Amino acid sequence: MLAVKSRPKKRGQAHDIPVLEFSQVIRINQFLPHLHRGDAIGDSTRLMARCFEDWGYEPAIYCYGADPGLLGKGVRLVEHYRPSGDREVQVLHYALPSPLSSLMKELPGKRILVHHNLTPARFFAGNDPEMVQIVQQGEEELRRLAGFIDLGLADSEWNRRELLRFGYGETGVQPILIDWRRYRVAPRPGLLASLSGGMFNLLFVGRLAPNKQQEELLKVVKLFQTAVEPRTRLLLVGKPDRHGTYASGLLEIVRQERIQNVHFAGYVDHEDLCTYYRASDLFLSTSGHEGFCVPLLEAFYFDLPVVALASSAIPWTLGGAGIGFSGIAYPEVVELVDRIRRDGGLRERILERQRARLRQFSTNVVAETLRRHLEKVL
Repeated sequence: MLAVKSRPKKRGQAHDIPVLEFSQVIRINQFLPHLHRGDAIGDSTRLMARCFEDWGYEPAIYCYGADPGLLGKGVRLVEHYRPSGDREVQVLHYALPSPLSSLMKELPGKRILVHHNLTPARFFAGNDPEMVQIVQQGEEELRRLAGFIDLGLADSEWNRRELLRFGYGETGVQPILIDWRRYRVAPRPGLLASLSGGMFNLLFVGRLAPNKQQEELLKVVKLFQTAVEPRTRLLLVGKPDRHGTYASGLLEIVRQERIQNVHFAGYVDHEDLCTYYRASDLFLSTSGHEGFCVPLLEAFYFDLPVVALASSAIPWTLGGAGIGFSGIAYPEVVELVDRIRRDGGLRERILERQRARLRQFSTNVVAETLRRHLEKVL
């Protein structure tokens, strides 16, 4: 490893991690198929680049396309990549198959893969046959990459164990890097007013997709409205699946079962998202598969009690905070939600654990984890 020394923090630097000064330029290039704004992977990639720059490296992000306004300022199209002649570290963010998998095998320098999870194909069987093929291809690409990667990182222990199954050697957990300052926004008054009015608001944030199992949420809410509190509203925030098939099925369930007060928000911008969190009383998840689940931490941030099916990576992300339940026994889930609604002491104990868990995902803590992983390949 190169010798390093601390130098003063830059003006306006995003966090208090010690800045490192190197005797030789090291370029850290991150690759992902598309760079989105407001997307957990895209936002984390850009924040990682800021950390690399703060630490004295020369970062760049390469993608096949980016949302308007993101190209430039260290974000370039993959076709513009050229070996620099300096020491390089290549970082591939992996969530879907792409030509980047083949390119990664040819790039100079040390190679890091950050595994953001592939939703198992079984969730799309009978709903999206093309997605089944995409996932299967993605798993095969991930397996073939194993011999070319110096360090396999995953944003949860669940994903890290998947890397081990695919034959990766040295691995580690690198949680999603989140800039929590972005959440310090005032709620939208009009939206907040429309979501008030004495209703008990249950919130779930996530794509309308088979693995999220929103149909199970609908069953819980119907029973809760019937047996406990008719003035209960379900807020579903997230864009529909690729072809809208699953989303249409949810709408049909609402119609046939005559479930009241179900609000499909669709995709919302960041300010509206924060408003939905502020307007809600409890975050409820029946998702059957998550690779990390950033909305759990967002709910922690907004002091929203979390009740979630303990599937896939969710127990790791919760880390003993919130309430995880095994299996979807609707009466038991309804009883649990009602207890939290009525018992202020229980609610506060849940929130205290969530606040403690959230501190482990602070920008500084997660950035320090990233720095330690990076040192392994230098």
